[in-house]
Parts: sequence; C-alpha cells; structure tokens
Amino acid sequence: HLVQLVLASDIQTSDIPMLSADLIRHGATTAWCSIDMCEAAYEGGMDSLNLRKIASDENVMYVQRTFSLSLHNNIAATEVGAVAVRASSSLGLDGSGETIAVMDTGIDNDHPDLLGRVVAINTQFGLDPSPSDSNSGHGTHVVMTVLGDGTGDASTVGVAPDANLVMYALEHDPTGYFGRQGSIYDLLSDAELKTARIAVNAWGSNGNFGYYTADSRSADQYVSNNPYLLPVFSVGDNGGSGASQITAPGTAKNVLSIGSSNNGSVSSSSSDGPTLDGRIKPDLVAPGEGICSARAEEAKSVVGSVCATGTHSNTRSMYMELSGTSQATAVAGGSAALAREYLREVAGINKPSASLIKATLVNGAEDLGTPNIPNNDEGWGQIDLENSLNPTHAGAALDIFHDDSRELQAGFSLLYSFDMDASKGVDLTLAWSDVEGSANAPQSESRLMNDLDLILMAPDGTTYVGNNFANGISVTGGTADDLNNIERVRLPAGASTQTGEWMLMIEHRGGGTQRFSVVLAADATLIPKADLTTFGNSILPSSLTPLVGDLVSVSLAWHNQGTLATGTYRIQLEDVTEGTILYDSNRSSLGGGELDSVSFF
Repeated sequence: HLVQLVLASDIQTSDIPMLSADLIRHGATTAWCSIDMCEAAYEGGMDSLNLRKIASDENVMYVQRTFSLSLHNNIAATEVGAVAVRASSSLGLDGSGETIAVMDTGIDNDHPDLLGRVVAINTQFGLDPSPSDSNSGHGTHVVMTVLGDGTGDASTVGVAPDANLVMYALEHDPTGYFGRQGSIYDLLSDAELKTARIAVNAWGSNGNFGYYTADSRSADQYVSNNPYLLPVFSVGDNGGSGASQITAPGTAKNVLSIGSSNNGSVSSSSSDGPTLDGRIKPDLVAPGEGICSARAEEAKSVVGSVCATGTHSNTRSMYMELSGTSQATAVAGGSAALAREYLREVAGINKPSASLIKATLVNGAEDLGTPNIPNNDEGWGQIDLENSLNPTHAGAALDIFHDDSRELQAGFSLLYSFDMDASKGVDLTLAWSDVEGSANAPQSESRLMNDLDLILMAPDGTTYVGNNFANGISVTGGTADDLNNIERVRLPAGASTQTGEWMLMIEHRGGGTQRFSVVLAADATLIPKADLTTFGNSILPSSLTPLVGDLVSVSLAWHNQGTLATGTYRIQLEDVTEGTILYDSNRSSLGGGELDSVSFF
C-alpha cells in the first residue's frame, strides 16, 4: 500500500528528515518527505496502530491512501498518421527562447532530433540514477512530440522544434516501474529553477479517479505561489469507464489537463470528467492518436509500430507510433510553449503567467460538437493555435486583448469598456491560479478558494455571465459559476448584432486577493476609463453611538474600478442634512483597480 501525508504549512525544515525516519520506524518499507508532503510504502499494508501514531504527529494534517503512477498510452486505438498542432507560419513561432520540462521514464539524449538543446537531465527525483529510456521508450517519444526537430525524418518534427529541454528521468530501469521520490511541488520548483516555464507530465495516479488528492493540492500550491510555470498533465486513458475518471494530479485547478482527440472527435479511450467536486475537466483535448515520434535506441520493450524512416546504429527504427493522452499531452505542452512565445514576442508580455497561457489556449479552442462545449469529454474543446493566436472573421484579423497585470480583493470589481462589433463573434476567457484546496475535505465539496466571476454586458443591457452555455453558445440569465477557475463567454459570429460600448466586469465574490488573466478576441477596441466608486463601509465612523464629548474618527475608502489611472482628483464628505463639508482633499492619481482611503477626526 502507498500512503501520502499532507504536512502542516508551518512545519520546520529541520523536522522533515525526522518525519521520514519515523515513517520507516512505524513500518514503512520506503518513505520520502518534502516540504509539503510525504509518501510511504507498506508492503504488508498499514496497520491501525501505526496509522494512529503517524496521524497524531502535529506536523501531519492528513493521511490518504494513494496509488502507483502510470503512463498514459493506449496502443489498441492507434491510427496511421502523425498529428501535431503547428503554429501559424505567418507568426514565425517555433519554440525558440522557451524551455520545457518533461517528467517521464527517461531520454535517449543521443537521438539526432534533440542534439544541442538539452539544458539538464535530472535523476534525483527518479527511482534510480540512470537517465536511460531502456524499457518502453515512452519518455523519448513524449519529448520528441513536444520539441523534436525532425533531423532524422522531417515528417516527425515536433510542435516546438526550437525549444530547449529539462528532462526528469523517473523510471526504475531494471524493473520498468514508474514512480518518483519527492513531491510535485519539489519537481516543479526544480524545473523552474532550471528556467523551464512549461512542465509536461504524461502520467497520473492508478486510482482515486476524479479525486482532489495530495498531489493535486501540491501542484495547485506551487502554481499559486509561483504563477509563471504551467504544468500540463494528462487525464488518463480510462474512457468507457463512466464519468469522473480523471487521474490526479490532472484534477488540480491550476494545471492544464489534457484529453485525447482523433480526426475531429474525442478518443474513446480518453478519460471523462468532471472532477468529483464538479469542475470541468479535461480543460482541453489535443490530437493523440497515431503520433509518429522518436524511439529510444536503448528501448527494449516498445509496443509502438515502426513509422517514418531512419535507423539507429543498432538497426532499430528511430521512430515509432503511439497513441493516448500521453501523446495528446505532449502536443498540448508544445502548443503551450508556442503560446508563451507568442505572448512574449508578439503581444509584448515579458513574463506571461500560467493562467494567461491557459486562457489563451482555451479562448481559441475548437468545439468538436456532440455534445457542445463545455462538456466532460473535451472540456472547452480541441487546441487550435491559429484561432488562439491569430483569430479571423471572413478572412480579416480580429483584435486580441490580453490583461495579465491585475488583481482584486474580495468584494471588489474591475470594469473594462470596449467599442465592439459583436456581429463578428466574441471569445472571452477569464482564468486565475487559485489558492490550493483541501485534500481531506469531502470530495463533493468545491475546491474553489477565491471566487471570481466574468460578466459581459451589451450596449442595450443584455448580460452574459461566465460559463452559462446552451448548445455551445453563451446565453443570458443563469447563475454565477462558483466551482471553476476558468470562465468563458462565447458568442459566435451572428449570435449578437450589437455594436457600441460593451462592458466587461470581473467581480471577486469571496476569498483572498487574487491575480487574474483575461483574453478577448473580437472586433473590439479598449476604451480606457477611470471609474471611481464607493462601496459598503466606504464611510465608517469609529463609533456609531458616541457619547457627548467623545472624539470620533471617520474612515473613508473608495475604489477605481476602471482600467485607467484617474489623474489628480478631489474628494469631499458632506453632511447633506446641514450642507456642511466635513472633509475636503485633493488626491494624487489612483491606478486602475486600486483602492485609496483616509481617516480624520
């Protein structure tokens, strides 16, 4: 049996080795601990006495049974042909300047499709010190699908062929067992330290399907604390087993969770959502059937069929064909890197956040239909880089608006104004990297900690709220989404004919201060505006029932809910019953989304 322990947030670093030793002392065969969690294996099962001893440790918040990890391939449904999402040639995107981490079995680092682009090969989180991909060759196939340059055969070129690689070899070569030593938080931290900003993980848990686990929490915690790295996880190949079959950590909120598609439909093998708390998963699907990519020269237990040309020095083929959500995740990881390159080089955003990359990919995704988006099979649709990065209507380019610089406190809103012709279509996405949820709460309880809402208002007052869809199109009415940290409004061309000033509002309904990302594709021009507003408790006396002679202070607070700085302005507090000015002050400029306050006696 495997168990995971979620640790208290205030645990001292010096206590971690002692905790690992305690697990061994209390019957674990093997154990490791990191700053946020421990994992221990018990060959004969964990008895109740040892469980109570471990659970009584003040550093342990929660003990949970977990399962071994599995790679996500499905060979039976393999179809002939290579599928890859390639960037628009007019944009010149190839992954240059991007570093991608891949956590997988191992790597054939001598493969000609990779030479000169390996930043680091790491084994410290794996089950042995060897980086070799000597069994299935899964890791090499995934890596080259992400970023292979096709040197051996141009037909096999990957999605981001100029990107660099940080590799993590996790497989135990003698047995072929796949696992890890260390938490996902530690893995992602090391990858970001080595300059990776996309982390591809084509694997997941063998059990607890649909659960928000300690691993899910670990991934969410990392991205919440470090918002510039995007983990990409496969959702597993449990298609046909019913709803809520997503494998953890693909159940995490802040990762990009990927299912598999084939020829315009979702692969029958791809796991269905939602998560057990009802969130939309997978986020997206990507082509995952019949992917022709590199075969490791040393791999001795491959199951893929030969494809393309070229042979290794041992006469084995350089390439093989595999299918599954692993391959789809590799395609998605490369696509995320190209989206990040676009945001840096074309949109001029120097440090795109993980939530902005997610929002960009979701905003242009293709609805595969039957059923319409959002749904438990495809989430928000199939990745479509051309539509995400270069949207058009009737052959003419649409405008793209990105905002990745704002944050909101609970109870406040931010208001954008656009001069927009909605007849050409509107795609709008809000995303944020939420604070990690609880791994030990009932699985049916929402894991959303900071609840933002997306609202779009037409010139005539017609209002659309995020994620209120019918037949793949946003409709009026409905209630605000309080489960998901991705929200969309989608009005295909012709769904609305209104032109003029449209208002986009982001509301923060509860939780802590939250940064967010917005992407809009439409025939639209931002109208920068300042919009000073008051709110509940904008005027707050120190006492509501002062006695005669008491000195009373008054606190005033206000908010610029617009996107433009106000410039200098003046505030007054007037007693309207007597026409008396109680306070009068000239103020310096207040930025969009910012608060100001003052107190006086």
